[in-house]
Amino acid sequence: MKTTFDERRLSREQMELVHDQLDSIVRVMTTHLDEIVSNIWSYLSIPMLSASNMDVARPKLIDLTSSVAKHAREEPEKIAIDFVQDFDPLTKSTVHETLSYKQLHHRSRHIAVRLRERYAVRRNDIVAVWAMKSIELYVIICGIVTAGCGYLCIDPNSPESRVKEILLEASCDILISDVSLDEDIFGQTIISITDLSGNLSELLTDLNINPEAHDLAYAVFTSGSTGVPKGVLITRENLMSNIDHLARIYPHTTSSRLLQSCSTAFDVSVFEIFWTWHCGMTLCSANNDVLFRDLEALVDALGITHLSMTPSVAALVDHNAVIGKESTDVTRSVEAAELGVIEPALCSQSSIGVSESNLSSSNPNLANTTTRDELEIS
Repeated sequence: MKTTFDERRLSREQMELVHDQLDSIVRVMTTHLDEIVSNIWSYLSIPMLSASNMDVARPKLIDLTSSVAKHAREEPEKIAIDFVQDFDPLTKSTVHETLSYKQLHHRSRHIAVRLRERYAVRRNDIVAVWAMKSIELYVIICGIVTAGCGYLCIDPNSPESRVKEILLEASCDILISDVSLDEDIFGQTIISITDLSGNLSELLTDLNINPEAHDLAYAVFTSGSTGVPKGVLITRENLMSNIDHLARIYPHTTSSRLLQSCSTAFDVSVFEIFWTWHCGMTLCSANNDVLFRDLEALVDALGITHLSMTPSVAALVDHNAVIGKESTDVTRSVEAAELGVIEPALCSQSSIGVSESNLSSSNPNLANTTTRDELEIS
């Protein structure tokens, strides 16, 4: 295993300990296959245990959507979602639809009530969504979480065979989609996005849901390129801990605008969506045919201040047109173990998706002269 670390922040001795800890944990897990995870620590020696982080700060807020309700009360007309339906790179004119925090809160609560009352979803159920990006998709994601459930977004380009594998593995009873599907083929209750989000005129009832730390927030699946897709479940405390931390280290204001560029089936999108709403910012989005028509021009036209990209996508972007702007903070996601040095920027960030490790690193004003050390232990 090879580890890349900043020698100014971590000593070689500390990284060697991390390697020893990982090695010990893997050995326990592979030799005691029937042991429950919470008992793994009892097999480790004293030097392998750490007591230096016992007073870890727990997120005060577990309810992922209470920040939406807060912004709906305090800034009801503030734009929560700005969805671009068409874009002309030459004139930088856009055709777009917006939704205020008041509207997002109102519509997502209606969705939550409908899911609870019409479809009998229960707390911690997984509700799957197979749909293209749209205003309705984001409202439904918010509504699923508001209903006390965890959401599972499936890439709209996924073949039916993969979708069936994911639904079977996740034990989903409900699939929300923007296309017509045969229930007999999938075996789930199929709900049309149009039917679920249309005619929101009925009276709202009290949901009476008090989320707990270990309640489910969302599920995400691997690509399945090496076999059957494998899922990971993320709790609300886990996600809120990550969001709270990022809210402290990522510069932002309530006038900031984040471009949600990755697939909603990719767990970085969870950060993009819920961190933006948590901070009272505007979530901007578009489908790929619009988004990548001219990304730099779209960023400029929408006044984007925050953008999350994998290194491979970032390599396609003119850094002078995006990263070079003083008004733009660029978040670049880690998609491989090897990290290259980022072009100088106002504030560069590197992060790994919530389901992968909940790790984030911040290095403002990262320069090409930044030194790295590498540790490789076989």
